[in-house]
Amino acid sequence: MAVNSKGKRSKTLNKRKALITILIIIVFLISIFEIYKLVLKKIYPKNYLEYVSKYAEKYNIEENWIFALIKTESNFEPNSVSSSGAIRTYTAHGKNC
Repeated sequence: MAVNSKGKRSKTLNKRKALITILIIIVFLISIFEIYKLVLKKIYPKNYLEYVSKYAEKYNIEENWIFALIKTESNFEPNSVSSSGAIRTYTAHGKNC
């Protein structure tokens, strides 16, 4: 019985194409994920991590919540002043604090 070498070669070639396609897709997805992380770091920086971690633990507050407040209040600008007189990146003041 003769072995169909053309059919075997075709199957091997198809397997290689499928493997290369899968590898390209994996590399593409990893690249997208890395770009996404870079964009998030730019939009939502974690400046002052040492201080945020310290006080988040002290007052039992989620770190990301504090970062969101800082982003909203001052966009991480260290010399910002709000209309209510709050200074720096985030200052809690008033009777609700």
